[in-house]
Amino acid sequence: MKLHPIAINNEGVEFQVERRNQREYSPEENSVGFVFCLSIDLIGSTEAGLKLTTQRLDSFNISLVNQIRPHLEKLGLTDASTKFTGDGWLVMTEKGKKVPALCCLATIMANRFQDEMSQKTGIAKDNIPSLRLAICSGRDIRVELPDGRKDWVGDSARKAVRASGYCMPNEILIDGSVRSWVLRDFNIKSANVEQRPPEYRPKRMEEYFTLHVLGELKPEVAVDSEAPEYFVYTLGVIGKVKEAQMVGKQVSERLGDKASKLGIAETEALQAILQSWNRLMASLPDYSSALEILKSIQAAGLDPDVVTYSTLINKAPDYDTAKAWVDTMQKEGIQPNVVTYSMLIDKAPDYDTAKAWVDTMQKEGIQPNVVTYNTLINKAPDYDTAKAWVDTMQKEGIQPDVVTYNTLINKAPDYDTAKAWVDTMQKEGIQPDVVTYNTLFSKDLSRKSADDILEWYLAQKYHPDEPTQAAIATYRKIHHIDQALRLTLDYPHLQAARKLFREHDEEALAYFRGISDNDPQHPNADYALGVALMELGRQVQAQPHLKRAFKLATAPPRKALIKEWLRQIDANCLGSDQ
Repeated sequence: MKLHPIAINNEGVEFQVERRNQREYSPEENSVGFVFCLSIDLIGSTEAGLKLTTQRLDSFNISLVNQIRPHLEKLGLTDASTKFTGDGWLVMTEKGKKVPALCCLATIMANRFQDEMSQKTGIAKDNIPSLRLAICSGRDIRVELPDGRKDWVGDSARKAVRASGYCMPNEILIDGSVRSWVLRDFNIKSANVEQRPPEYRPKRMEEYFTLHVLGELKPEVAVDSEAPEYFVYTLGVIGKVKEAQMVGKQVSERLGDKASKLGIAETEALQAILQSWNRLMASLPDYSSALEILKSIQAAGLDPDVVTYSTLINKAPDYDTAKAWVDTMQKEGIQPNVVTYSMLIDKAPDYDTAKAWVDTMQKEGIQPNVVTYNTLINKAPDYDTAKAWVDTMQKEGIQPDVVTYNTLINKAPDYDTAKAWVDTMQKEGIQPDVVTYNTLFSKDLSRKSADDILEWYLAQKYHPDEPTQAAIATYRKIHHIDQALRLTLDYPHLQAARKLFREHDEEALAYFRGISDNDPQHPNADYALGVALMELGRQVQAQPHLKRAFKLATAPPRKALIKEWLRQIDANCLGSDQ
């Protein structure tokens, strides 16, 4: 039997459009509700932030957004109120049925936050703060903020934030109301917070309420939950792949039993079951498990839809497998859509194959979108071909995004051409990111001075530290050591700078000493010299330069970092004397 496909997102995965059915709040209306709030707080974020430059801290904060976003999407929490507090998050929902999803999000953050942030920022995992996580409920009032956004104000956030003060690193605490929602789904035990050491108790608790520790997810009961795909996704993300597969199989069997009890005329109920299978398939961590879901769908007498096949194509291990699914779709009379083709283009082994699929799309009356074109531009064999596709996009009224421009910058033949595209981005209101600048500074810089690059880069609204590493590495590779050292004068703390100090120690020390001798008040010379000497293991020689750098420093993060280095040097010297 044929069932109509429902909405699909950028990954071709079916989702529920809940916002259409949500109650609208007028500016005059203040609605009272019972709200659940997840508070996510970075432990020692202030201390950790002081050790970062302003630009590096900005980059870290931007990565916080990128880290949590896909988990919110996969767990169906995009309609929740999500607020960045400066050192963490508040995620709030009035929907009780979303409480298990909040607990899944907390579980993912507790288990994966430091690893994922390390991967995104390049900062060592040990230097990524641990988290405090608490989920509490309370009576809130719905208000409209001056900018028109709606928000919840009241007890839930206050209780969650205060409860998080009792958390040990990467621990999740919940109140009694949350416990009642997820008691069967998670291992839960009493927190006994009053018996905890002082460092795990807030200085003041204006009210007392019972707290519990949210433990591991119970795979054996997840199958009975209202949204088992959230639990399957969570198990896969935290590395429990076998458990995710086991739950997925059991949920699929349950869906099969439900389908077998329905008559052929009960289209709406069968459609709901197919949607559940599609969501389950999307949540699974591997292709083989997705195939088992397909078998279950077919065994139930249902016909897979465009979402089913798009998900299989997305998870397919190679191009030939993905193409075979498109052939199957067409044989079954299911029209591929823009998401289907975009995934296939991404898996295409070469540019010509990818372009042929774009031609096929257009012949079928399917308009490529920005994802389609970005994928094709990435596969283009040269810069001119890539640029021609950008021109095509714009003629068709499709606005290039940051991915489009980053890809074009990567293919640009030289630095000046690439830089012109950065300027174009900014004129069109598209903010360059770390990838943009990394790619730009990886171009041939042999005809560019470090001073010119720094002057331009520091004039940008957003100029994080990381891309400077790319410029240092580029100069080093083309043996322009003098230009590389000029950059390390301002950025001696970067890993690329430290590598340069090790490889060209005498050149680096002579360069920094020369600047310091000519200008004893230079804001960076003694700082860079101290860092270089420390990197070379000459801490005693580094000490006087770091002391002078501390007196000259004006930025609190630099003063805090130098102070810590001097403390370590003193401790090491004391230890060696003993």
